Amino acid sequence: MKTTRRFVAALRVSLCLAAAVHPLSAQAAGSEAPGQSATVAFAERAAVRSLGFTQGDARSFTAGRPDFTDSAWTSFRKEFEGFRRS
Repeated sequence: MKTTRRFVAALRVSLCLAAAVHPLSAQAAGSEAPGQSATVAFAERAAVRSLGFTQGDARSFTAGRPDFTDSAWTSFRKEFEGFRRS
């Protein structure tokens, strides 16, 4: 049950990140604005870092923190309320 909730929370976050990145990656490769591929690469790395944590390991959970603004980190952590220890 706990694993299912964690999966659902992680799925929500990953879908939000995918929706944020999708408009950037939907354009044809030849029509990319300068730096756009770097933006997509950053977003992909940030998504993996923020969702690729080990359960029970606070250090791995917070490894993606530098990629977030303060308000975005607060929102991200809210998704995991009830699944983590403070």
